[in-house]
This record gives sequence, C-alpha cells and structure tokens, in this order.
Amino acid sequence: MLITTFSCIFSIKISGANEPPYVPMSPYPKHNSTGVPINANLGWTGGNPYPSDIQLYFIKPKKGYIYIWDRPVCPIFITTLVIGTITVEVYAAADNATGVSHVEFYLDNVLVATEYTGVNNTYKWTWDDKRDPFFPYLLGVKAYDLVGNSASIQMRVWKIF
Repeated sequence: MLITTFSCIFSIKISGANEPPYVPMSPYPKHNSTGVPINANLGWTGGNPYPSDIQLYFIKPKKGYIYIWDRPVCPIFITTLVIGTITVEVYAAADNATGVSHVEFYLDNVLVATEYTGVNNTYKWTWDDKRDPFFPYLLGVKAYDLVGNSASIQMRVWKIF
C-alpha cells in the first residue's frame, strides 16, 4: 500500500486585527423548538468580520505532476516538472461585496505578469520563458481584492525549455 501526502506552500496576509467570526444569533427555528416541519429553512444572523477573505489556489500546474507542452502526463510525487510552455491557472475569488481586483504572477519573487480579467474566477498566464534549459523556479501568485487585501501562494517548479 502506497500512501502519499501532498502539501502546498502558501501564505495569507490579513490587514488589521485578526478577529474571530461573529457569534451566530437569532436562530430559526428557535433553540429547543418542537413541531418544526422536516423541510424548514434554517437560518441565523452573524457573519465573518473579514468580508473580503480571498480564496486562492493553483489549478495548473498541480503539485507533483509532469506537464509536457501544457498537458498533464502523470504524477511523480517528488516535485512539479514542466517541459515546454504551460498556461498557469489559478482560482481567485473574494466575497461578492468586494471581488477580486487583479492577480499577479511571480517567478522567483519577480513580477512577470498581472491579470485583471478572470473568467469564472480563473486567472491565467502563459509561461513560455526559456531562460535556463533546466532550472527550479519558485512560482508565486498574489491576488488582491477591491479594498486592497491580498492572499498569496507559491510552488516550486522545475522547468525545461
């Protein structure tokens, strides 16, 4: 039996004080209610003190896969290996009140592209750089919401061509 674990390097920056979620109040139906229909709509008030939380993760490349000319070939479990050009895709979403302003793509902490228009919360950048024939890169992405909050993720990627 082979057991494999995957992990990602990511960091999240929250501006301001870190507060716990608001305490739920005014539940419906009331606590200890009886005779409530089985199909009753449940509800409560409360919420998130940070309505601009950003969700951010890699769609492509996936950690631990080999990609040849933008297509996943197979998992290798050791690292991510890209041969040729690849379209880096990330999912970035913020709550409906703020939304995502833009997404930045980095190689070894150097900004290489900025994307302002995502489709269905997916932001893309075509990585066709041919600087070094076989080299490890730190692929990073940083997303910003409309009020200036940000979230970032990183992944080590070996690239050929």
